Amino acid sequence: MMQRSLSVGGATTGETTLAFRYLFLFRRVVVSLALVGAVLAWVHQFPALTAALVCVGIGELLESSYYISVLRWRERSPIGLRRTAALPRSPA
Repeated sequence: MMQRSLSVGGATTGETTLAFRYLFLFRRVVVSLALVGAVLAWVHQFPALTAALVCVGIGELLESSYYISVLRWRERSPIGLRRTAALPRSPA
């Protein structure tokens, strides 16, 4: 199982689906926790912590959105499909 995930070939549909699920869940949990923390820091008047948590929330939102867009581009791209189809697959 580990050897298959480290192979040179492109990601299978199952692996891409797993990556999408992970990224959407990660984005929902981390950004939500950062925003809740920022609100609590604001209420308790910790401006530095509020600013840090807002920056973390925005940064993680942008980063996970970028990764999701790259995965979507890879699914749509005929070049990406040709490239992964041309690569040799290791035996399972």
